[in-house]
Amino acid sequence: MSFAATVVNNPFDEHELEFFAEEEMISIVPTFRYDKKLEMLRGDREPMRPNFETEVPLWMALSLRKAQRCRIVPPLWMDRKNLEDVLDFERNMDQHHELPFHYYEIASMLFRGAKEDID
Repeated sequence: MSFAATVVNNPFDEHELEFFAEEEMISIVPTFRYDKKLEMLRGDREPMRPNFETEVPLWMALSLRKAQRCRIVPPLWMDRKNLEDVLDFERNMDQHHELPFHYYEIASMLFRGAKEDID
């Protein structure tokens, strides 16, 4: 069960929270060429070219990764050094550091679906 799903009075279960998190944008490096503009609900995406980083929704990144059509670029906040700094800050300052709203769900999905791409 996800951390956010365990919060008292949270009306959403872990699957619903992951569904919401799948709309977060994430960087990928595609291994294929797609010359058409992608028309998506959250705005159009430029054509994809091999070895050029681009942003797509997490659901698309995981789907392309599963098909071995891209490499997912882990978000900067998932960097080990950054997470250690956040932990030190929270231990020393008695306040929370800002992380993305769905950080737990995003990290969980990336570890499940793209473990090879995470350092």
